[in-house]
Amino acid sequence: MRKQSHSCLRDVLLSFQRQPILVPASEAITRSFERFLLLAGGSSSVNTGAAEAGPKGAKEVLYILNALICCLPLMASKPSNTILKYFKPLLDLHQPILTRSLLDILHAVAESPTLQLKSDVLLDLLCSLGCQCLQKGNQEMKWLRLHDFYMLVLKKFTSKTGTFVL
Repeated sequence: MRKQSHSCLRDVLLSFQRQPILVPASEAITRSFERFLLLAGGSSSVNTGAAEAGPKGAKEVLYILNALICCLPLMASKPSNTILKYFKPLLDLHQPILTRSLLDILHAVAESPTLQLKSDVLLDLLCSLGCQCLQKGNQEMKWLRLHDFYMLVLKKFTSKTGTFVL
């Protein structure tokens, strides 16, 4: 059922390309992502029962990360950059399932011909991923996937100041 909803969301975002409605739709996805991050973290600013909702919130974050694999490359640039800023703290948790999901999203983003990302955010993510792979040198597969991602980024780097066009 989730795969079908992700597919529908991707189709909707595809139909919004080059239209003014893309920005508010992308912002709504970003707000949902932020809300589930707050739930997963058990923030008391969300509600007083957030600690009990923590495991459910963590699952919801994983679900929305899976949706972002197909949706983030189709979203407007500003909301996409906002979402990417949350990836570093997620990487710092050193949870393999999160790292795998984030790397899958970054691969999808790197293959997008039009999405523009801020270079400082992307560089920070690449450094964090590289450090994680070096710390856990026995995970050869993750290192190879990261290498492929670096190669995609290098191929698509443009001379725009402060921007990667991925």
